[in-house]
Amino acid sequence: MPCIEDVLCFYNLQQNQQAIFTNPTGKELQDGPATCSAYNLCWSTKSVVEMKSLKVNEQVLIKNQKDAAKHRYVFGPGLIKLDDPWEYFAGGVEICEILDQDDYIIVRSMDGRKSRLLGPHVWQKKYGDEVDGERRQSIQIPVNHYMIVKDSNNADYPVQHISGPKKLYLTAFQTVEQNPHVQHTNPDIKTKARKEWVNGAWRVIAGQNDMQGYVQDSGAGLLNSRNYFPCIEVTQQRAVHLQLVDGSVVLIASPQYRMPAVGEKVLQYVDRVVLLQTDFCMLKTPDGQIIVKHGKNSDDSSFFLKPFYEFVMFHCDKEVSILSTLPTFMAHNFQVRTKDNIVVDLDLRICYQITSVETFSSNPIENFYPNIKNHVQNKLLDRFAASTLREFMNTFSKIAQASVDQCTAYFMKYGIDIVDVQILNFYCKDIKTQQLLNSEVEVSVVKQNELRATQNDIAIQEKSNEVERRKKDLEVQMFTKDQEVRLEKKQLENTIRIKEMEIEIIEEEKRTELLEVKRGNDLVEAEFAGKAQGHEFEEFVKGIDPKLSAQQKISIWKKQLELEQASQVYSKMGVLNMLPPEEDMSIFRFGTNEHEQEQSLVKTLK
Repeated sequence: MPCIEDVLCFYNLQQNQQAIFTNPTGKELQDGPATCSAYNLCWSTKSVVEMKSLKVNEQVLIKNQKDAAKHRYVFGPGLIKLDDPWEYFAGGVEICEILDQDDYIIVRSMDGRKSRLLGPHVWQKKYGDEVDGERRQSIQIPVNHYMIVKDSNNADYPVQHISGPKKLYLTAFQTVEQNPHVQHTNPDIKTKARKEWVNGAWRVIAGQNDMQGYVQDSGAGLLNSRNYFPCIEVTQQRAVHLQLVDGSVVLIASPQYRMPAVGEKVLQYVDRVVLLQTDFCMLKTPDGQIIVKHGKNSDDSSFFLKPFYEFVMFHCDKEVSILSTLPTFMAHNFQVRTKDNIVVDLDLRICYQITSVETFSSNPIENFYPNIKNHVQNKLLDRFAASTLREFMNTFSKIAQASVDQCTAYFMKYGIDIVDVQILNFYCKDIKTQQLLNSEVEVSVVKQNELRATQNDIAIQEKSNEVERRKKDLEVQMFTKDQEVRLEKKQLENTIRIKEMEIEIIEEEKRTELLEVKRGNDLVEAEFAGKAQGHEFEEFVKGIDPKLSAQQKISIWKKQLELEQASQVYSKMGVLNMLPPEEDMSIFRFGTNEHEQEQSLVKTLK
């Protein structure tokens, strides 16, 4: 009796099933559908494997227990089965990586190599491939912007500037330098602000309600332009000082959008300086020289400040860099003490003019406003201190005018001319003195007003006389012109009358010729009418019965003419009422058909 008993077994496999028989000597694979039998020893085993049904863009991993090099991914659509009894499904059905047109991924292979896969695409992965990080999206670089890309795998150009408009897909070793001057914004708020480097400082520019400059970034939603930088904008009114790679600084003044090269740096933006013909300014070069720009020179009327050049500033009422050669006013007030020990406050208006730009630039005075005020004040103090209050009131304008010449002589070596010094107002510190001063001023003003009124009346009378004289002269000229116009009108009327008579004579002659021609035409028409009527009568006679006599034919012709005459007469009549004695009334309507006549007769009888 044997120690091991053989057993006969039967197995039914479905269409989507496989059977793996394992025995001590190996493995066997049986595909369904099938019905099989086998002698299985007690140490033999059987396992049923369900086939995988894959749809489009689905995948499954199959591993091999005997050889790891045969591990593989299988992709749908289809019914996937094992090809070797040593294989098995390692996991469930997975969905392939589907990339849109703006998507891309970085794939790291089993040997550590990284590659970039761009959409639109369906990635069918190989065994050992992995996605490095998350799915990424391309970056849209708008026009007139650029992006700073750092590449750790590029030894020659580790930093690159890429200008827009462009759709950029970063490689595995590339990163984008963020713009530190742009902050993240709320996606619901479409207003953004930007900063610009102007005159050595960052200036905030108000935002606009648009979505320009926003890009889509994975996991971050809508962002503004942190991924790129605006190009250098140079216009007709604004230039830029640009530091090049070699360290030199140049002025970029031609209008353009410039993408800076790697290593270039914007030092500052400068605005265009526009000078009038009466304006001038002074520039200090880096080596200390002074350059004068005058608006009357076409080359100097408009310019940009070169790198490291500076304006020479002048302390007037405020600090300015541009001066004018036109007469300019400055206000000044100070106190004087007269000879009779009365303190008076003066309000002055000093008018000066820079007459020589060359002389002024050769001896520039940065604080020339205080110098002019102090010099004029010293001159007036000396003169007013030697006068009493009454003398001051009577002669202050003359004293001020006399000081103008002395001040002009002093400032002429600086190219400045003191045109006028005017005392606008003065008042005493002592109240009683001020009251007496006001009363005296009022009396003086009244007298001056009376004198001025008298002078105005005289001037008005003179103007009135002049107007009357011109009015008389104008009337004489107008009368002369009227007489000349009347004479020319009479001459013109006579000329027109003569022309009209000549035209009437010519018309009468033409009318005589026309009457003669018309009479000849009437005779010809009558002749042709008679011939036509005679020809018609001849044809009528020929056309009737030849047995009739000539007299009968003429009689018939006359009756026909009478009928035609009656027809013409009756056609012009509306209604003919015939009323024979002791008879019913009958109405005949000529020019109508018989049916209408019968209907009319019936209506009459009714």
